[in-house]
Amino acid sequence: MKKIIAIILLLCLSAGASLPVFAAVGSRGFTRVGGYSDSRVSFGFETDEAVVVYNGDVLDWADFGRVTAGSSIYIPIHIMDWVSGTDAIAAERDIRDNAVGLAWVSHQGERFVDGAELVDGRRERISGLPQGAYAKIALNNDYHGQSTMIVELDLVLSVNRLSYPATQISLRMGMANREITVDRGTVYTAAAPTQFQVSRNFRHGDVTFDFGGGVQYTVAVNPQDSYFLHLSREEDPVIAEMYPDSYLEYYNFLGDRDTFSRSGELAIPIDRAKFIPRGEQKPQVYVYRVQRGNELRALDESVLSFDSARNILTVQTRELGYYILSDRPLQREIEGGDDDVIFVGYAPVDTDPEEGGGPPEMINQNPMTGPSGPVISAANTAAYNPPTSDTAPLAPIILCLLAAGFAAAGVWKKGVFAKSNFQLDLED
Repeated sequence: MKKIIAIILLLCLSAGASLPVFAAVGSRGFTRVGGYSDSRVSFGFETDEAVVVYNGDVLDWADFGRVTAGSSIYIPIHIMDWVSGTDAIAAERDIRDNAVGLAWVSHQGERFVDGAELVDGRRERISGLPQGAYAKIALNNDYHGQSTMIVELDLVLSVNRLSYPATQISLRMGMANREITVDRGTVYTAAAPTQFQVSRNFRHGDVTFDFGGGVQYTVAVNPQDSYFLHLSREEDPVIAEMYPDSYLEYYNFLGDRDTFSRSGELAIPIDRAKFIPRGEQKPQVYVYRVQRGNELRALDESVLSFDSARNILTVQTRELGYYILSDRPLQREIEGGDDDVIFVGYAPVDTDPEEGGGPPEMINQNPMTGPSGPVISAANTAAYNPPTSDTAPLAPIILCLLAAGFAAAGVWKKGVFAKSNFQLDLED
């Protein structure tokens, strides 16, 4: 196939024609197959030998109509010998000696692509993946939907820092989550992002979803129910910076926030030694649920319990959300992320006082304007400052009045909230 395309490429180039694009609306797979570079040593993609790798295994069949989230696609890079008319997979040395590079762009679903790069199959250490050079497309696990998401991207090779558009290939694939059928009342592993589909023949009853590390959710499911489950234990940098003196554990269920028909039991193992605050002698756990982006809701004894014999914290809930465990009480609100890196405005006018100049003049003393401007929030609403605008002459006066009002209300609310924190004492 590659040899035929190479011959067609030469004919098209000699005739000044453009490359044919093999594409169809709704098609899956390689919708454009490129040729070889016309460099001294010619390189090209061998799409016929592309493979899909999921969970460290090379799949028997590359089904681009449904690629599991978290998979990687490996496309061999071949060298063409124009004298003999044969091609073979390039070695790592061929790529290095000819400074072969890879450029790519995604037209749809870019947020689900971690990147594309040239790799050596031997260094990937994947059983069933032959040695040689590959273009590796890595998909992430950030897709939380139940249907199929389209991902499209183009790849082009460069040789010795010169791009060769003739090598371009285009890949269109449908990305979906791994599916498991729930057909009996037992335990199901959910350590990786998984789409669970309850069989229509399933009898009403409880099942347990095991997220690893002792974290389990036991709940009743009904026939033909569908749930996407995914747990992240990664630290939230915004919350961690907000509470630097606290020991925090994160249980962020990134699924579709599915609501179950009845309340289930979320079991979380507790290491008592980690929940002893500095200066204290016994462990204590405060449990919060993050909601509406930056608000912490303190959970209490109505939904919390602790098994001191097994050191298991249990949360009664119908919906898996985002939970934070702390060794001390936290504020009601958390500050937004420090993601604003684009500013507007001007630099101050540099005036030399020794030459009779006055103090430096700020042309724009409020460079951050609009919806991306600074927002200050904390548990005490007295610290909340609404966004201001340079165009409103009464803004400073209104701001002062609002600050005074919020300060009075904040003192009262702070006292009320301090009583609403529920401390879970881990006593035998």
